[in-house]
Amino acid sequence: MLTNIKELDKFADDDEDINDDLQDYAEEITKEFLQSPEGEALQGKDNDPGYWCCQFIFFGYQYIGTTLPRMSVAEADEIVTDIFPRKISLSAPEDATEVIPELIAFWHYLGRVYKLSNKNKIIQLLEDLQADYLSIMNDPSRFGMAKQFMMGAQQAGYDISDKDSLNQYMQEYNQSMMLQRAFSEDMLLDNEPENEPRTKVSKAKALKQKAKKKMAKKSRKTNRKKK
Repeated sequence: MLTNIKELDKFADDDEDINDDLQDYAEEITKEFLQSPEGEALQGKDNDPGYWCCQFIFFGYQYIGTTLPRMSVAEADEIVTDIFPRKISLSAPEDATEVIPELIAFWHYLGRVYKLSNKNKIIQLLEDLQADYLSIMNDPSRFGMAKQFMMGAQQAGYDISDKDSLNQYMQEYNQSMMLQRAFSEDMLLDNEPENEPRTKVSKAKALKQKAKKKMAKKSRKTNRKKK
């Protein structure tokens, strides 16, 4: 029995949280696809066939409120060239080569079984992107902050799938950032104009000194009034 391909459309214009329904829907559609001739052709060619289909459905709905039957070419393009590179970390850069072939096969399946009218245009988009997609998915300028952190950990030799390893990297990363900030503050002080005081103080100490001066000034005003 086929999944109702329009199941998510009844939620698409609502604000209610449908995470469980969305997850079930994505898994069911993906399971059907993997059992189809189009999906079976991916077996052995893909490390985890079906992963990118699930992510495509999930991010499409969660981030831009679109569903498979209602999806435009522009929305499909946003998912694969903006949201995927920004949000999804790869175990290895070459894993990006699996994305487009899987999605092309997925849309051939959707067109054949569910007769989606947007199939041909989206397949054409995916085919046009295929040659450059490895560089698109691995372009650091497209990464979000969380992905930048994860990729930094990976490049430093940490296991991003291990929580303890990530925590260790986070501690070292935070220490590194603190040192960079301290160094930057020292550099700013070193570059002060010659006619300015050259005493190096921490930001906290400087604020404390400023507060003391304000209190002293206020005290002098009070004493003058009493006289």
